[in-house]
Amino acid sequence: PAGNQTATLLAATFDPSQPDAVGPPTPVVELLQANFPGNGTVQYDVSDEGDLVYEPPIPLVPPDLEVVLVDREGRAEPIGMPLGAFGSPRFSPDGERLALIDHAVVPPQIVLWDGRLTQVTTDGGASATWLPRSDSLAFGADSAEGRNVWRKPTRGGDAEQLTTGINMIP
Repeated sequence: PAGNQTATLLAATFDPSQPDAVGPPTPVVELLQANFPGNGTVQYDVSDEGDLVYEPPIPLVPPDLEVVLVDREGRAEPIGMPLGAFGSPRFSPDGERLALIDHAVVPPQIVLWDGRLTQVTTDGGASATWLPRSDSLAFGADSAEGRNVWRKPTRGGDAEQLTTGINMIP
């Protein structure tokens, strides 16, 4: 899509007591999906254990992508999800589940992976963010007032609109 480019994710050793990196940055993953000239974000997440999940570049017509975990040594291992046009991966705070956006449907939907694929939204969803207890997601979705922030329990229940305004995104 127009505006999407690729980026390289860099890592550097740091001392939490100092504001600066201790060593030089090292490329970890090249060709992350990046949104330019939008907000410049790249689509990746790192678990508390140090596992990296990332979104490779998606062409205009999304291909069947394989979601993989990459350990600290750079070894990639498929997580067993079916192939699909998944993006914006986010680990749950408890590390048990992965929230993703399924771009193969219109509008894109939020899905969860915990060994099985479960659809969370039915009216669209973007920018999924886990709430601290790993029991709910906040996400952006369209309403009569524009794009707003919603919250939905991940184990069932209705979505609750949290904001009323134009173009509010979590």
